[in-house]
Amino acid sequence: MVTRPVFGGGKGDAASTHTSADWPLESDPVPVPAWSEQNIPGKDVGLLAARPIRRGERIMARTPAVMIDGASVDALPVDSFAGLLHDAAASLPEPHRGQFFNLSTNYGSTGEDTSENEAYQIFATNAFRTGVADGEPDLHSVFRDISRINHGCQPNCAYFFDPATLTHNVYAVVDIMQGEELTVAYIDPIQTNADRQAKLHRHWGFGCTCARCSLPPHRVAESDDRVRSIQALLTTLDDYTTPLPEAMSANVTVGPSAGELLVLLFELEGLHARMHEAEYRLALEWNGVGDALRATQAARRCLDRGLLVRGAEQAFLTNMRQLVADPAAHWSWKFRLDNGEKTGGEKNNTK
Repeated sequence: MVTRPVFGGGKGDAASTHTSADWPLESDPVPVPAWSEQNIPGKDVGLLAARPIRRGERIMARTPAVMIDGASVDALPVDSFAGLLHDAAASLPEPHRGQFFNLSTNYGSTGEDTSENEAYQIFATNAFRTGVADGEPDLHSVFRDISRINHGCQPNCAYFFDPATLTHNVYAVVDIMQGEELTVAYIDPIQTNADRQAKLHRHWGFGCTCARCSLPPHRVAESDDRVRSIQALLTTLDDYTTPLPEAMSANVTVGPSAGELLVLLFELEGLHARMHEAEYRLALEWNGVGDALRATQAARRCLDRGLLVRGAEQAFLTNMRQLVADPAAHWSWKFRLDNGEKTGGEKNNTK
């Protein structure tokens, strides 16, 4: 990694001069890899940060080793599907083939055993849903190294699939220290501890031991209470037909204060990969009471987070861009003050 002065010009800056006393400059610096594969106790193989990684850095971008139409997964008998999958994986060129068959499974250690059952077990454990477009059939993809990333209920990475390039992109959602494990969420983390553990055990055969799941019992109880509050707020805030005066008289939690509380709860739960969802609701609530400045601030934060973890072509991002461009022309303008007359709110999927 090339070290540059904190202040001053960079390469090609006329104001930047160097003498023999300066640090030597590398003409062709070789970038330091962001991660390395390591054996992790209790988790088999995972990825560790090989150097500090800053929030917003793209850690990797990969095309699938194997991609399968979801309709075939549902329609074919397991034996037939496993046979086709084995043939596809076995035809991969080296080293891709070896990397695929070395991926971990829920069924014990793997290796160079390329039996049909082995390929199916690897697929069942490591496949991502990678839809090409809304309304299109699901695709299931296995990646050689992205599939090595283990689960965490407070993940420090997030991913999205770019259908234009058939590329799965992994980004850091927080600053990551050297030696820290890279994690993504296999499940919706907005669930209580018991629900998360049950789902992970049912689908992947392990119990989560991340920092969030390893809290003392009294802190787990507090975390669960925050989760239930988040779930309740998402329900009330996504009802765009309830005007603020009516909500206040009925003790229904909507409005900017509710949106601010949602953002706070996301932060306390470490839901950094989902923060765009909270900022999206907050932007609408501020716009819903006619505060264009605060609505624009929240919309900008939503765009910053959403572009990082969902890519550019998402309906909710278009919605936020429209709000930023002209808050008063946006469908949400003063909708909480209009006695429920504006019911055409766009409940876009921000997940």
